[in-house]
Amino acid sequence: MPRTRTTIVTGIDIGTSHIKVIVGERISTEAYPQIRASVTVESFGMRRGYIESAPELIKSIERALILASKQVGIDIRRVVIGVHGTGLTGIAGSGHAIITRADSQVTTLDTNKALQNAEDGIGEQKNQKLIHTIPQKWKLDGKEIATKIIGLTGTKLELKTLCVTYPEQQIQELLSIFESLGIDVDDVVASPLAASLCLLSKKQRIAGSCLIDIGADVSTCVVYENFVPLIIHSFPIGSNDITHDIALGLKVSLEDAECMKRGTFEGTVSKRKVDEIIKARLIDIFELIDTQLKKVHRSGLLPAGALLTGGGSSQKIAEEVAKNILRIPVTSESAELVHTTKSKLKDTMYGVAFGLALLTNESQGDGARGVRETLAQSLRSVITFFKQFLP
Repeated sequence: MPRTRTTIVTGIDIGTSHIKVIVGERISTEAYPQIRASVTVESFGMRRGYIESAPELIKSIERALILASKQVGIDIRRVVIGVHGTGLTGIAGSGHAIITRADSQVTTLDTNKALQNAEDGIGEQKNQKLIHTIPQKWKLDGKEIATKIIGLTGTKLELKTLCVTYPEQQIQELLSIFESLGIDVDDVVASPLAASLCLLSKKQRIAGSCLIDIGADVSTCVVYENFVPLIIHSFPIGSNDITHDIALGLKVSLEDAECMKRGTFEGTVSKRKVDEIIKARLIDIFELIDTQLKKVHRSGLLPAGALLTGGGSSQKIAEEVAKNILRIPVTSESAELVHTTKSKLKDTMYGVAFGLALLTNESQGDGARGVRETLAQSLRSVITFFKQFLP
């Protein structure tokens, strides 16, 4: 009988308004980690996904990790961190390689060359670091390949990719912050990709779906089809903008505007007027997302619909507005998250942190893959042979 191994895995989602930490215990014989701790604390020092005050952010992260460590009963020393913000960008790329073997069989050397060619093809992205290169489609001698390509014979290999970049300075600052806290960072992952692994089901990612995160200062979306992300995009607009609109429109303080947005204001206010202001800003957000869907010819054409998460998704009219603008089914509940956490987590706002925890461990079989293999398997569908795309 194989020996059972356990590992503590930690994902940390650093947002503008809140920091969320999920600590799980990975058991080698089980598919998903068991939740040992879930922590949410206020975040200070961030704006629109960028670090404005490192000292303030350090205090916020330290507080979150101390609380998580107390719940687990051990010190947390290793984490996977998620990044998002207006600097998170997805770029379409393409590459190719000439098959090198004398018998014309495709090898991992050829796929690596094609991938490197695709990365070189997007050119230097000033001040941006390439964090993911995701193969979307492979061709061999001009014919699209929908099965494992290693071992097939041909002369020219081609691929289309989604290259994800993030401001290099921000990554370095984050790494420095964790280093100052004595915490090792195993990997840096785009938050929308991490969240999609535990919020969207396999069926949703195959049929065609969209995960929309309306954060405090930034909204993001990732679109899937055939198990592969087609686009990932961020927008400098979020639920804080709704608060500001209410404050300006009703001539009230930001504190009162926030309460009105949340429906907890104790004074007299026109609910109809508040709803009109909220709806107007939500329309702006979903129209921006629909513009991105049009670029990949998926506007109104995602059978599995959209899943809303983030603080802005808690607005009662958010689903209705999204359905009207995007013309697809919309929900704010994730049956996949409930399933993978055995009902320990139901709030989709923990999706990023739990998704990051899923990506922490070294490869231990189908249900316990490390970040490189898990992302390769989960994001590239049939291209399971290609096990690494994080630099």
